[in-house]
Amino acid sequence: MELKELNDTQKKMLAWVEKAGAASPSRLSAEAGLSPKETWGLLHQMAEWGYVVIRDDPDSVDGDVLPGEEDARG
Repeated sequence: MELKELNDTQKKMLAWVEKAGAASPSRLSAEAGLSPKETWGLLHQMAEWGYVVIRDDPDSVDGDVLPGEEDARG
């Protein structure tokens, strides 16, 4: 799979998720200084491209975001 180029905001979000291990979209929104709608849009795009995985978490209202699988990123 050929990876798409991330913009600067997406790169910062990915670096934060990789450092934290997992993060809620709300936390990423606060870290990035973006609205929740903007954050979700970026995260869904990054998930489509294989950079992150969004999964349901019963203990979180908005789920967890995990770094993408290594094989998905090359």
